Amino acid sequence: MKNQYSKFRLSELGDIARGVTYKSPDDLRPAGTPRTVCLLRATNIQDGAITLDDVQVIDGSCAHDRQRLATGDIAICIANGSRALVGKAALVDMQDADGYVVGAFCARFRPKSGESADLIAAIFESGEYRGWIDRLLGTTTINNLKPSDIADCPIVLPTTQSARRRLGEILRTSRAMLRHTDALIAAKREQKRGLMQQLLTGKVRFPGFTEPWKTVRLGDVAHEVSERNKGQLAEQDVCGVIKGAGLMPMRERVMGDDLTRYLVVGPHSFAYNPMRLNIGSIAFNTSHRRVLVSPDYVVFSTRSAQLRPEYLNHVRASWLWERFVQRAGSGSVRTRIYFDDLAQLKLPIPGPTEQDRINAVLQSYNAELRLLSQQREALASQRRGLIERLLGGDLVIPSSETSAA
Repeated sequence: MKNQYSKFRLSELGDIARGVTYKSPDDLRPAGTPRTVCLLRATNIQDGAITLDDVQVIDGSCAHDRQRLATGDIAICIANGSRALVGKAALVDMQDADGYVVGAFCARFRPKSGESADLIAAIFESGEYRGWIDRLLGTTTINNLKPSDIADCPIVLPTTQSARRRLGEILRTSRAMLRHTDALIAAKREQKRGLMQQLLTGKVRFPGFTEPWKTVRLGDVAHEVSERNKGQLAEQDVCGVIKGAGLMPMRERVMGDDLTRYLVVGPHSFAYNPMRLNIGSIAFNTSHRRVLVSPDYVVFSTRSAQLRPEYLNHVRASWLWERFVQRAGSGSVRTRIYFDDLAQLKLPIPGPTEQDRINAVLQSYNAELRLLSQQREALASQRRGLIERLLGGDLVIPSSETSAA
């Protein structure tokens, strides 16, 4: 038998409070200082979860008791320079949550006693909620919501609290599967990072490899490529370098009218913006086709008989690369790292056969990470569908008593 559904406002399910305002830098404190609280900002709300990277610490007197978080609260971004990020939310699941608050551009929602935090967290992921936020923001040019705007959001839910708690139990399982996969991905990345540290420095070597490593300048085993387009390739071949994503097709509105000066990036070559290399914006062309990049970019290739390009692609994800590019800029206002600068990077490298062996092992880790990421996306898609069907009443959820019988 289907549950009865009724329309609620979020204010009927809990209360909302704006985050803490503080004076910077007067109220900032070093981590570990007594009588302080940790402050979460919008950047700490990622994919429906709280991340504890780059948490600020402020004087505890800045926060009222009502503003301190509790396990089961939902942290919400209510103001942001990007409209798409306004309204994003995450369930607070830290056991020491009372040592945290959210900043003034955020708010916290606290479910009433007996209401399911897992269900309410799912409401903040729903299409109905997102539609409400989009309609509110569509009436203003400011990407800013009041806590009352969130509280007034209408939502259709089971009429009885027991039925709502049952939905919450199902959604808790769904969320746990996502978080378990996130933990697996994080552990695999950390394992790969540790292995890279060992393999790319020669501290750990595979059996059968005894030839001494050489230390070389990148400029001795790689060269800049200055091939221009000259009409060979067209608009659909123009790419930009996106940090973390690689070479991505560019939109027409950000291209120049004349593509003849654009640089050609061949298969197994590298391209980067010299003004953004220090923040990791570099891409390796893993495709089997040639693409174009802005004439402001730098393109280079390795001499593969000495340095396999796949091997260098792993090196650029290492601490050795990161440390060098942070120091290599030649600009005084914004860092510019041209190939002449990058060519000074000194690399310890083994022979080509050992490079291939190292690359094969690290590639196997990348393959596992891709599979885990695909699994996570599938779980996230299933959860989105589950939320819409549960909140829409399309699924018949038996009561606990019916299940037990």
